[in-house]
Amino acid sequence: VAVSEAVLLAAGLQSPIRFRSVRALAALAATLLLASPASASFGGRIRTAPYPPSWAAAQQVLTERAGEVTVLLLPWELYPILPFTGHHAVVNPARVYFQGVRLRAADHPLADPRVPLKNPGTLSPNPETRAFEAGLRAALASASPGEALARLGVDGVLLLRTAIPPDPHALLERATDLSPALVTDDLALLWTPRAGVP
Repeated sequence: VAVSEAVLLAAGLQSPIRFRSVRALAALAATLLLASPASASFGGRIRTAPYPPSWAAAQQVLTERAGEVTVLLLPWELYPILPFTGHHAVVNPARVYFQGVRLRAADHPLADPRVPLKNPGTLSPNPETRAFEAGLRAALASASPGEALARLGVDGVLLLRTAIPPDPHALLERATDLSPALVTDDLALLWTPRAGVP
């Protein structure tokens, strides 16, 4: 806004705030900012990145399951840092990549089941997600996490193994009540007893 006001004042307009709409001013500011030399500093920073082949393999395993499957995505973070994104924090790409499953994933940036809830401001605005997060904390701390997750309605766990920092729940791979469906360098797909896989 300050940039657009400066440009408009320099162009001879005495009061740019007299616009009929603040939206018009915001649109003008965005246009001027994107057209300015300062925006060149963003050049080359935003790019597409191919998904690792293991993601397609995990999607195939999930597709082969009959019916809808509920999969817990770990780490429970909205903005994980993954190597294939150039180590940039981005909205968790698994949320849009995996299709045909009910993906349980963080829906707000402050979600972290490793941290005991002390500040209600860190809770999701969604009551159903808040209840799930409370159960998730207990399940992940349980001696039998697979059974506890199954009671929450979770069929499988998709653990992004290369997330930075490493997810402390990587120990789930050693749980005796979770069955590995696929384990690669970048991810692990584990079934809970609810999935009915021996």
